[in-house]
Amino acid sequence: MINNDMVRMLLLMQIENCYKNNFTQSNPSINQAAINILLTNKGLEKYGMASVDEQIEKILTVMRLPKINLDIMGVSIDIDNGIFTSLQIKEMDSFIFNESISFQIKNMSLEIHFEVYISQKQFPFLQDTGQIIIQMENIDLSTIVRIESEDECKNKFKPYLKQTLINIKKFQFTFNCNLQIIINMISQLLQNQISQLINGILGEQIAQEIMLNLMESFIFQNEIIQNNMSSTIVTDQRLINGIQINGQFMVVSITGQRCIYIDNQCYNSFKYQLSNKQQYYTNNDIQYQIEKAAFNSGFDLWLHTTQKVNNDIIIKNIKLIQFHNTGAEIQLNILIKGIEKQLVFLDLIKFSQTTGNGGIFRIKLSNLIKNEGNVNSSEIAEIIQFFETSFEQYNLQVSKTNYLNQDSQLVVYLDANWVHFGIDMK
Repeated sequence: MINNDMVRMLLLMQIENCYKNNFTQSNPSINQAAINILLTNKGLEKYGMASVDEQIEKILTVMRLPKINLDIMGVSIDIDNGIFTSLQIKEMDSFIFNESISFQIKNMSLEIHFEVYISQKQFPFLQDTGQIIIQMENIDLSTIVRIESEDECKNKFKPYLKQTLINIKKFQFTFNCNLQIIINMISQLLQNQISQLINGILGEQIAQEIMLNLMESFIFQNEIIQNNMSSTIVTDQRLINGIQINGQFMVVSITGQRCIYIDNQCYNSFKYQLSNKQQYYTNNDIQYQIEKAAFNSGFDLWLHTTQKVNNDIIIKNIKLIQFHNTGAEIQLNILIKGIEKQLVFLDLIKFSQTTGNGGIFRIKLSNLIKNEGNVNSSEIAEIIQFFETSFEQYNLQVSKTNYLNQDSQLVVYLDANWVHFGIDMK
């Protein structure tokens, strides 16, 4: 069982004393400032369980224990390369107080394999190699975690542990080597020594290794969203600026500024250097995993250069004015025989899922709602056909989507200036 408070803790631990609502635009409107995403208890619990399972798989490959040197009855024993081969966690709990988090794991089981190098210091100077397998069950761990930011709460966080305790209720020891005489000589004494270590310094090292790797794996998860548009169309990228959780709602704040994306630069009333891949999310923040279930991409479309439909018709600009519940309002500024005119369409947003973590988002012009300049029907038909064949689709790709069912039905709904993509959580 994964306590929902634990999952909320994972969301809050990077937010509580870190993210502030700062906007490059001093007084953004409500549509520019934030969006609300409902966090359900069921969704949090599913997310937490999937997160823990995946992070355990990851940390098993990186956790290592330091070398142990023992001397038993004149036999030097080097125990090295301690590898965690199995780790199961059945219950986790936590709560936040002041600037720290109390984190507990209950009813955990694990298995550790060591390589053993044996050398007798006196005659007959026997030497051998072997293996120690330690199996522990019904383990309780607890620690106090303090999360500190290394770069103004944007990308890097570091967990610090204190008062880490371990209680092992069931322990099994297996020692194997090639020479039976050595097994007979030191096996029982070696087990006693290992038992003392597990209830002492080795147990503390095991507890800290598990807790530290688990916490680091939670707070260093990269999320990168990519979008691609045809070269003739530029998109508005609204950079996420901070997150708050108020009760059951997560509020995602954005800058409220239009960004013209050209050659990894964001231009308009501010200039912002972007990474090679457009990152809607601040990297390494676990809370965006949940936001992915209702991915929000606020953007605008406009032409980078004019487009010639035929000798008489030129499209000067295409702009997505705003989203309505009924669809997207698209404005086309055109020249017909040198005379400037304007068409406005209101059409449904269509999003079709592709293979992998992504899909195709498309606006198709069909429903004309405003015709300034009395553009005739044949000219309108030519413009619609040109738009459909000349402008590529808007491609959304999620490079890493944890715990989401990519085969589920996508929920797409619209409100002013935002399009919402919903995917079921696993």
